[in-house]
Amino acid sequence: AATPEWRGTVAGTVSYPVRRTRLIVAPAEARGGPAATTAALLGALRRATGSATGRAALELRMVGASLGLVAGCPPGSAGTAEEVIDLAVAGISRRTGLAAAVELTAAQRGARCPMPEVAALVLVQLAVNAERHDDATRVSLQFSDGAFRVGWQGHPAAVRTSRRRGDRERWGLGFARLAADSLGATLHLPVDRGSRAEAVLEVGVPRLALPLARIRGATVAAATRTWDEETGLVPGCTTHRSARLGDLAAAARAVPGEVVTHQGWTARATGTSLWVALPPAGTVERELDVVAGLQHEQALLRGAGEVDHAVVRGLAVLLAAGLGIPYPRVPAGAWRQRLTHLLERSGSALDVPSFDGVGALDPDATFVLALRGGQRFEVSGDQLWLVLSASGTADPVCSEFNRGAGDRIAIG
Repeated sequence: AATPEWRGTVAGTVSYPVRRTRLIVAPAEARGGPAATTAALLGALRRATGSATGRAALELRMVGASLGLVAGCPPGSAGTAEEVIDLAVAGISRRTGLAAAVELTAAQRGARCPMPEVAALVLVQLAVNAERHDDATRVSLQFSDGAFRVGWQGHPAAVRTSRRRGDRERWGLGFARLAADSLGATLHLPVDRGSRAEAVLEVGVPRLALPLARIRGATVAAATRTWDEETGLVPGCTTHRSARLGDLAAAARAVPGEVVTHQGWTARATGTSLWVALPPAGTVERELDVVAGLQHEQALLRGAGEVDHAVVRGLAVLLAAGLGIPYPRVPAGAWRQRLTHLLERSGSALDVPSFDGVGALDPDATFVLALRGGQRFEVSGDQLWLVLSASGTADPVCSEFNRGAGDRIAIG
């Protein structure tokens, strides 16, 4: 079955499992961002993970898998509850000053969990929030009856979050909700249990993750749990409680049968019902979330080798630039010193010139472009260019940054 608007899958299409059925939702806006740079960034994270060992490998594995999910490329891996806890402990020790106590019986260790890296980073986010907002000094990690529990002494603070970028204050818990949807899980935000707070990630829950509600008259008649989480407009509430919902309902009822959008929500009036949903993010919004996620999780990248770390960071700068975010410029002297060091470490023979400019493109980003297709640098007074080889001109990452401007890229 399909709606009249269905035109097939496009970039940003999301699949929601519901028992033995899948609901496929394509974004209304199919405009793409710098897809080649996103793919290169995820590939660089995988390579960095493969080169790392010990705790660093666990940390990088979490970041790579989770950002892949955010970008629309979930890892599809499977693991155990013990694996989730081990990954989470590594992330908590890197991201926080918390002591982590683990309560896991032998029988619980082998319980299966999809995408253990992603589930673990959700637990890390919950622990980070416990330290940041509730002044926790210690957390406990438990697993029982299909649910991971993060507990601490204190009273949980209210934190506003959402699956949608425009409706949340921070990246962490927004990611946690998106991750729970992909895991087929339910995220229970911290609740007060007297002197103790507890947050729960319940996996293996057969529910529709799309925030969706059916309105009858002016009342919410039925809704998914994710709708309740996102809006607080649980069944029985009236549309008068939300100006956004009220305006959307009026717009949809003015054109029965058509899909209308208002402030990121969509609706269709059919017969006596009004169906309202919060659609999944489009490609550009996902890529912006990848940039935000890298900034948020930069502590977990510290274990990468120097060159791998520079490549990941440089690709993040190029991705941000492709999305319209101003990229950092570095003073000429510091730029030359950093880039020379990176090229020497990578074994490149490319010569780095001095120039009279005030600053230049971030040296890590310059390093990425140079590795992917740099032939030589050219200087004219205070201007600096990277001249591309034939393979560099054809390279998709160089092309996305250069936007088809020929065989040279302005660096300074």
